[in-house]
Amino acid sequence: MVVLFRIAERKVDRIRVFRKTASLDAGGRPVIWLNGVRPADSVTLLETFAVLDPDRRNNGPMEGAISAIALHAEPTADAALDRLVAATQPEAVRRKR
Repeated sequence: MVVLFRIAERKVDRIRVFRKTASLDAGGRPVIWLNGVRPADSVTLLETFAVLDPDRRNNGPMEGAISAIALHAEPTADAALDRLVAATQPEAVRRKR
């Protein structure tokens, strides 16, 4: 899979997951491609985005991050998802798992 982060106004605006074979169109925006990312490192980074935006204006990164974590064939993904459904998490986050 390919995980894309869209950056707007110097912050992650959206996270989306695509198949490696998908044809992608960035609409003329610059793309920085990172290869060789270890799955466990990917899960660790994605988990940092699997939180509600404090001002609740944009939770696109949260939803995409949780989806991307769930699609990892990586033992650390299961542990991350378990943390995201913990009773201490907001209901909106727990519902996305």
